[in-house]
Parts: sequence; structure tokens; C-alpha cells
Amino acid sequence: PGPLSPAYIASDVPPVSVAAVVSAFRKGLGRPVRLAAVPASLMRMAAVALGKRAFWESMTATQICDPSLLVSQGWLPETATLDRLSEIAARSRQAQPG
Repeated sequence: PGPLSPAYIASDVPPVSVAAVVSAFRKGLGRPVRLAAVPASLMRMAAVALGKRAFWESMTATQICDPSLLVSQGWLPETATLDRLSEIAARSRQAQPG
């Protein structure tokens, strides 16, 4: 095999947290955010007790993408991710019957 090709990754700068993503969806759905900070140690203990250690570890692993290579080629995001997520949730809400 030859040399590895660079990976072009599209992501936000700065990174977007899971809490911010959830908040954006709730905002778009017309719901209050209502997120509460819970110590990670308590959540980890609960996950382990429920047999969900692997899930917890996957949710809390560092997952930061670096778009610098793509940006160096002139790429810029078309819209702000959190605003777009709110729009998607709002459209989903409007499309539901009732």
C-alpha cells in the first residue's frame, strides 16, 4: 500500500457539545431546554449499574473533529450547525399531523 491520503473533515469551529445539539433540537421543537448538569461520576456509576458501561464510554469519549485541512482549501460551513439543527427540528414538528 502507498502513503495514506489526508482526511478532509467538515466540522464546526469551535466544536459543538452534545448538550448544545440537544438544546438546539429542543428549541426547534418549541420545547424548553431543561438540561441539568449532573456530575459525570454519578452518571458513570448509574451506567455501570445498568450494564451500559460501553455506551457511557462511547458518549463521553473525546470526539473533536479538526476541519483545518478542509478550511485551508477554502471551505467554510454554509450555515451555523446549531441554527440548522433548530430549523430541522422545527420543520419536523410542522410536518407532523395534529
